[in-house]
Amino acid sequence: MKTYTTTLTSKGQFTIPKPIRDRLAVQKGTKFQIIYSQNGFTARPKTRPRILDLAGSLKQYDDGTQTDIAIEKAFELRAIEIANE
Repeated sequence: MKTYTTTLTSKGQFTIPKPIRDRLAVQKGTKFQIIYSQNGFTARPKTRPRILDLAGSLKQYDDGTQTDIAIEKAFELRAIEIANE
């Protein structure tokens, strides 16, 4: 681990040293997530979620119905509604 020193500006900004920017591959405009704790804060580049990060996140909504069967059933019900109009 290496320590760097930077100065806070009157606008509340500081420069992330170039070796760190290079290592994190961050550029102008990169958004950061700031995590504050009693010991200080941590800044992490905010990244877009990857599809693999979402795997399993919808499992709580799974009622066991297969999508293709549910779609077919919806078409059948709509056809019955139209026929009864």
